[in-house]
This record gives sequence, C-alpha cells and structure tokens, in this order.
Amino acid sequence: MNFKTLLLGSAAALMAAGGAHAADLTVAEPVDYVKVCDAFGAGYWYAPGTDTCIKIGGWVRFGVKFGDDVDSNSGNDYQFRTRSSLQVTASSMTEYGPLTAFMDYRIESYGSNTADSDSAYLDSGWVQLGPVQAGKFTSTFDFGGGYDDDGGIRSDETTDHIALTYALNGFGIILSVEDPQDRTEENASLTLTGEEEDFPDLVAALTYSQGPISAKIAGAVTSSGYNGDEGYAVIAGVELGLDQLAAGDKFKASVAYSDTAPSFIGATNVGAAGNGNGNGWNVLASFVHYWQPNLDSAITGSYVDYSDDDRGDSLEAWRVTFDTAYKPVNNLTLLGEVGYEKVEFDSPSSDDKDGFFGLARIQRDFP
Repeated sequence: MNFKTLLLGSAAALMAAGGAHAADLTVAEPVDYVKVCDAFGAGYWYAPGTDTCIKIGGWVRFGVKFGDDVDSNSGNDYQFRTRSSLQVTASSMTEYGPLTAFMDYRIESYGSNTADSDSAYLDSGWVQLGPVQAGKFTSTFDFGGGYDDDGGIRSDETTDHIALTYALNGFGIILSVEDPQDRTEENASLTLTGEEEDFPDLVAALTYSQGPISAKIAGAVTSSGYNGDEGYAVIAGVELGLDQLAAGDKFKASVAYSDTAPSFIGATNVGAAGNGNGNGWNVLASFVHYWQPNLDSAITGSYVDYSDDDRGDSLEAWRVTFDTAYKPVNNLTLLGEVGYEKVEFDSPSSDDKDGFFGLARIQRDFP
C-alpha cells in the first residue's frame, strides 16, 4: 500500500462518517413568515402562529397655537406643541362575532421644560366582542364636533364605560353605563365634583345611517350634580353627505339641552359658571368642502347658554372657526386654522372675554 492509496482511503472514510452524522441532524422547520390579513380591512397582518390580525398606526404632529394667553404656564400669546399617537388594533373571529382590542396611546410635549408640560396617557382603549364594547372611548351621548381641528363648543368626552349595541337595517340602539367622574372636576367648589354620585351615568341612543344621511338622538341621566343632585341631558344631530357638490363634502348640525348636566352641552369647558347645577342648551353646525381631493376647508359655528343656579351666575359663549388642510403627498397634512370666541358672564365677579385664536400644524400619519 503506497501513500497515495492510504490518503484516498482516509478521505473516503471521513466522508462516509460525515454523511452518517448529517443524517442524524434535525431538519429545520419552514419559516412562518408574516402574512397579510384582509378580513378586517387594509393594513392588518397575522401575528405568526395565530389567527389574530394586528394593525399598527398613528401620527406625529408639530404645531403652534396663537391667541391671547394660550400658554397657561407663562401667559404667552403663542405655544409650540409636539404630539404623537400610537394606535394598535388586534382582531380575530370567534363563534360570537369579531373579538377586537384597541388602544390609542398619546405622548405630548409643550409649554416649557417642566414636568407639567410633558405627558403620556391612554387616550382610549377598549375590548369588543360582538355587540358588547367595554373600556375608555367616546361617550354614547356625543355626536362629535365640527370638521375643523377645534371642533366647536359641545360635549366631547372619552369616558370609561360599557356599551351594548344592536343594529338592524340602518338603525342602531346603544345602551351604556358610564363613569361620571370622567365628566367632573375633583375637589372643585360648587361644581360637579364627581365625589357624591348615587349611580353611574345611564345613556341611551338611537342612531340611523343610510347612504348620505346619518342621525342620532341620545339621552343621559346623571347624579353627578353638586351635592349629588340628579340631572339629565338630550341631544339630536344629523349629518348629510353632499357629494353632489364635491366628493367628500359634508354638513352636520346638532342641538342639546341639559338640566344639572352642563358637561353634556360643553358648558364646563367655557368657564366656572358652567360647572354648577342649572340648565342650558347648545347648538353646533359645521360644513367641509373639498376644493381638490387633497385640499379642503371647514367652517364651524357653535353656541352655548347656561344658567348656574348655585352661583347665581350664567354664561353665554359663541365660537366660529375656519381651517384649511392640504396634503402635498400621501399621509402628510399641512393645516392652518383661525377662530374667534366671545364669552359673556352674568356676574360682576367674572370678566367677559373675547378674542381671535389660531393654529398652524404639520402632521405625518402612518402606516
């Protein structure tokens, strides 16, 4: 046996041994790549290995507000603000209907470098199975604000509550039990303090939506008045699609009345006279017109009148706003808004106020 024969024999033996070991190795499982889910609309994907569809979205915006003393920390006539929203939706199908969870987490910075000017909070979060929805989301009572950024004077509350919805042929019935403390001020003198409620807010709504028309009638009963007094509120609103003018054009109007429930007409957002027991009403109208698919303008007018029986005071306020939004590219919005507000108090201890205000903003939405 020469050296060449020995070398070739050794190599063959090594290859045979290597092949035997290779046969014993575990075969890797196929990679489970992320797949698109179209069961709940665009933007969803399957969480690998599950039947749950996930969607992540949100926005980042920077803006500057201007007007008389818009910055409460320093009394400045302007205020810079950076805000962001992270929205996550998880949905899957069950034998009882869709099971969905949603959260909208907000982070913002404004005013100064103090801790009070930076905040992070849950704007809304809820779980829904079929017709039952529970969590923190828009009150069943509310009809929504105007099409501009300000939205006008109105009830605009995100409350912790549970709601049951029944829909049939364009009509819907919603019954909800809501936390009144989301509409009150804690430890406030002669106001809705949220400390003496006998029962949660009880809200019912009848809705209709068919083609270009949608409407809503809602009522609420509350015990969050001063000293736990009971109150109630009602609202009626209608929205019309006006595509015959331009695609996307809309008009909406609402009117509301309250007795010992000022938050339900937006009075608590105007002044101290809108916090006590009393009665009043609110009206809002708004119109949006699309000059081009990426260029629109909106105008909103609103009014509130509330008499505070506890303080012997009353207030009247009206506000008009106008804005224009332009989208130079997809998911980018440039917005400018101007408005005027006048507030009158029937009390020597409260000064009337009026003035112009405005906003300029840039916003990037995703995905």
